[in-house]
Amino acid sequence: GDPRGEFIELQIGGKHAQADALLKQHRAAWEPKLKTPGRFAWSFTRGFPSQVKANGADLTAAATELIEQVPTLRDAVITRFDLMAEELLQSPLLKALEGLALHYLPQTPPPARETLLREICDDPRMLGLRRFGISYSYLGTVEWQAIASARLMPVLEGLDMALANAKNDVIGPIMLAGRKLRAFNVANGQVGTAGVQAIAQTSNVLEELDLSWNRVGLKGAKALADSPYLSGLRVLDLSHCQIGDEGCEAIANGRLSGLRVLRLDQSRITAKGALLLG
Repeated sequence: GDPRGEFIELQIGGKHAQADALLKQHRAAWEPKLKTPGRFAWSFTRGFPSQVKANGADLTAAATELIEQVPTLRDAVITRFDLMAEELLQSPLLKALEGLALHYLPQTPPPARETLLREICDDPRMLGLRRFGISYSYLGTVEWQAIASARLMPVLEGLDMALANAKNDVIGPIMLAGRKLRAFNVANGQVGTAGVQAIAQTSNVLEELDLSWNRVGLKGAKALADSPYLSGLRVLDLSHCQIGDEGCEAIANGRLSGLRVLRLDQSRITAKGALLLG
């Protein structure tokens, strides 16, 4: 008769619509009550708060309280990066996290942001993370290179770089450094055939790949479909990638034997392409 027990069961069972409806009713009671001032947004996994979103100053100020009150916390999203690198690296919260995402890095002239990324991604205090990401930040090639060459990359299992200006020339170094990557997101970038080929031609353990809103096209779809390294891929998002019906045919007849979820919104697919996938 406890709605929290029902919520746990629904989330574990993957009944997301029912779980979300129940959470909407009880969110105020179930969210952690922090005494530290700030605006904190929570996401739940398996019935418990697992991710917190806030700006950098609020998160670091509440670090001790978050650790003590929320033992199920695994991920943090800094919705506005308003810190110095050392403020983040010294926070006790970092030791409790498996995942960290940075949004809206400051628009500083080079090489200030490259230096910031090297300080963060190359610091040994970051090596406990398994998921990392930078989004809503227009990164240049040298900034991508700073991430690819950092000590953090080889330990990561997830890298979320949506809306970070991914281009063809940055994909290869990331894939070579991120041999443990199981999830890779470069949505809303400028990745074309050459970048997709770099993914397809690198030995990897990818299970989730988001290329939505990139310049994948038919050649990119064929490169993915023919890859000998992507048989473990479970989720592939090619929405707004204009692969067309021929791209669907390539995927249907290709090597992506493990694929379970394929997203193709607004990619010039007709009934013919859909039937080929079916």
